[in-house]
Amino acid sequence: MDAQFGPIPDLKKLATLLNERAGIVEHGLFLGMASDLIIAGTKRIEHLISLPNYLMNS
Repeated sequence: MDAQFGPIPDLKKLATLLNERAGIVEHGLFLGMASDLIIAGTKRIEHLISLPNYLMNS
């Protein structure tokens, strides 16, 4: 299923709610698992790379 819901203010809360819901096998949010994000739009492609936690807190 492909759907758009707009901005999600609290991804961790949503992931927890979906994990607790019976019948949902996986939500696919990949929180804390992905270091790269590729966003493909109609006019361009963006590649975002997150910094490791030890670099973000320094």
